[in-house]
Amino acid sequence: REQPLSHSFCKHAVATRKPLIVEDARLDERVRANLAVKDMGVIAYAGVPLTIEGESIGALCAIDGRARSWTQSELGELALLGRCVERLISLRMSNQQLAQRSAHLNTVLESIGDALVACDERGKLALWNRAATEQLGIGLELPKEKWAEHYGLLMSDKVTPMPAERIPLTRALSGEKVEQELMFVRSPMQPEG
Repeated sequence: REQPLSHSFCKHAVATRKPLIVEDARLDERVRANLAVKDMGVIAYAGVPLTIEGESIGALCAIDGRARSWTQSELGELALLGRCVERLISLRMSNQQLAQRSAHLNTVLESIGDALVACDERGKLALWNRAATEQLGIGLELPKEKWAEHYGLLMSDKVTPMPAERIPLTRALSGEKVEQELMFVRSPMQPEG
């Protein structure tokens, strides 16, 4: 649970970036005047600092209402739980950063007037922008062998259906560097191409 800073033993662990172990707060000069002793009955305390990217952000602690000696096993478990909490916080921060980057990328993709399409490593269409939807009707789950027919992908002569192995996206997926490839697209959304 959270508590006000005035009642916090944790601030010592955060400030020193070291565990704070208190067997009897009433006798410990570091914390005996802390309001948690009187107001909350905190007598014994064990806390480990939580550090994310080199910054001490808080502490994870165990408290007891009576004096006690903390065993090495208990302190080890508390330290392990502290590392788990740090990892969870780091994962949450990473997920938030990924969500922000994804939203930014989506904004950029949607602002591009040209159709943009990408597929995953299995050749399944995984990403397309609004222009691709408007121009090609992208969105169906189709194997790459059906792309040319469904999306009206034609060779530069504007007549010959483009073979699946010649489609620039397919070639890029296989590791080929594809630049300045000419392809004509005629779809139900844009029958004139």
